[in-house]
Amino acid sequence: MAGNLIFTRLSLDLFISPLASEANSVLRTLALMFGLGWAGIVTVLADETVPESPVPFVPPSPSNPAEPSTPVVTEEAVGTATVRLEYSNELSTPDEVFAETVVEDGTTSETTTEIQIGTDGDSDLWPKVADFSAARWYPDGGGLTWLPGHRDRFGMFSLRSESAGQFSNWENLSLLSGMSFHFLNGPVSTDLPSKLFDFDLGLHWNGEVTDGWWANLRVTAGVYSDIEDSARDGWRFPSEAIVFTDWSNDAQAVFGVKYFDRRNLVALPVGGVILRPDDQLRLELLFPEPRVAWQVSEDDDGTQRWLSLSGQIGGGEWAIERADTDLADVVTYNDYSLVLGFHRFAPGVIDNMFEIGYVFARDLEYRSGVGNFEPEESIFFRLSARH
Repeated sequence: MAGNLIFTRLSLDLFISPLASEANSVLRTLALMFGLGWAGIVTVLADETVPESPVPFVPPSPSNPAEPSTPVVTEEAVGTATVRLEYSNELSTPDEVFAETVVEDGTTSETTTEIQIGTDGDSDLWPKVADFSAARWYPDGGGLTWLPGHRDRFGMFSLRSESAGQFSNWENLSLLSGMSFHFLNGPVSTDLPSKLFDFDLGLHWNGEVTDGWWANLRVTAGVYSDIEDSARDGWRFPSEAIVFTDWSNDAQAVFGVKYFDRRNLVALPVGGVILRPDDQLRLELLFPEPRVAWQVSEDDDGTQRWLSLSGQIGGGEWAIERADTDLADVVTYNDYSLVLGFHRFAPGVIDNMFEIGYVFARDLEYRSGVGNFEPEESIFFRLSARH
């Protein structure tokens, strides 16, 4: 939330010129008030919302108590033995399992087994609350991305802030608000504005639909523009609907659709499998953005370090005013990248990431068709976090 307010203040200080025409000033001010209003909505709703868990899928179970700091003990009859499960927090795997067996002479014996959070368990506990793979679907976070540019090497420096607040009265439903600033560098062969902006608001729902079936749904609406006279053409509605179903304890099928809402990239299907052969390896064989991740180390406090290799789709679409002609236009930028990621993952807390990406198949197109450009291959650097 603080990031949204800081970005809004920066936009007011840096991007509204007192020398602009009256019409432009009104449009810019309205757009920025719109972004500030979203931040205010989330603030007003703070009393009605609770922070969303850093991992989206939390299946209902005895291990998800209302008071996570209070130990919860349940007993289950298994054959001739009574198994007592003790949970110390909201995670879906018990910390200890006590097996109590009654023998013929009337005495009882009890054994205690320590279970590490995140290890293999029953299939109805998948995705694991503390699992590394589940964190990638969580929307709350932000960061910065630097794509170096010079002259005709089109570059961009981007700042992103996004927050999610879960409604207390609607389980698994969250209110999203976000904004991004993009500072462009090049290309000189075509006229682009020096700054682009994203202001978006949406809803996010995730959870168990029925036994063994999960859904991740996101609907957003936003203005993507340079905040000039063209802002009215900048409305877009990027969204996604993805369904997960358990195959086994270690495999899950994924299918759905991702709606980009761009002129030359409207939507793509999402499909594939997520494999968890062990606690240190994740094979997310998904189209169109696959990822393979290895756990490198784990601290005594449970903090994990992961190395990942993934494919990503980048870019965006903005309504702009052409610098040379002052005519309204829409520019669409697409790219694809192969990304090496370094993660510091604290289960249930945060996923800090540093990524280096090789960017290729770059394409810059205008609605007017004038000035279309294919930038050279490049690299980018990204520092981000999901809370």
